[in-house]
Amino acid sequence: MRWITIILILFSALPVFALSDWVVSTEEWVSVHHHPKETANVQAILDAVYFSYPLISENLGLKFTGKLEIYLASKPAEFGELTDWKLPAWAQGVAYSGKNMVVLKSPKYSGNRVDLAKAAVHEFIHILLATDVGRVPLWLNEGLAVMLSGEGYFDDRQLTNAAITGKFVPFRKMERVLKFDPGSAHLAYQQALAATRYLVGEFGWGSVSRMLAGVKHGQAFDKAFFDATGMWPDEFEGEWIKLQGGRYKYSFLKNFDSYISYVFVPLLLLGGLAAYLRRRRILKRWKREEQYFDFGDY
Repeated sequence: MRWITIILILFSALPVFALSDWVVSTEEWVSVHHHPKETANVQAILDAVYFSYPLISENLGLKFTGKLEIYLASKPAEFGELTDWKLPAWAQGVAYSGKNMVVLKSPKYSGNRVDLAKAAVHEFIHILLATDVGRVPLWLNEGLAVMLSGEGYFDDRQLTNAAITGKFVPFRKMERVLKFDPGSAHLAYQQALAATRYLVGEFGWGSVSRMLAGVKHGQAFDKAFFDATGMWPDEFEGEWIKLQGGRYKYSFLKNFDSYISYVFVPLLLLGGLAAYLRRRRILKRWKREEQYFDFGDY
């Protein structure tokens, strides 16, 4: 039976600054540590994690048996203290599987219109994978988190540019995503989502579940991936990149309006400048000619 409680934090391992007005809202095995003014966001977070779990568990074939602690930081100092000041500025949240702990930025602090409920589910999926499977390559880890959380953010303009230029982020390099600049990080997440969608579309959730079960029982990821799909991860990556080249080759036409400002506006300005200079030259020539023209003859 579901139950919800709100209790004051009297004793905690949190930094001293957090003890004054933090409260905890709990729903079964999910707790959110927050400030009283965050109540509206908190209920959405609790419901999202609690109700999304059964389908996530079914798709991945995984179980979560612990208790999840989510901290909603409303101030930069709180987020910094809770994350040891190790995250890039663009990060909106982080999961600590060793503590079953998630830290999220409140919109009051970040100013971003991030769907906190989906962000919480996203980070919970990282914890579920870590605690019930072990290490899963970041491209698949992030792809599953984005896909199953319902975030599904997808802007194919970055993938289009990568397909045209051939500058995709290699899957293995995604392991260092926290050191990426915001643009490269966003591209990496888009690739992770697109590749995971392709994986599920081609092989189904059953194959993903078998793959994760293989890793859970001691198989190397590459071997588990091969047993579940008949392809080695590097082969899959190559096929996916090749597919993107075909899919997005002419996608720039769909986004044609976005390129106008980069190409045609500067050309229009240059054309206007050229016309202006040409007009000035003509006026100067007419003025010189008028000096030798006697209007009194007419």
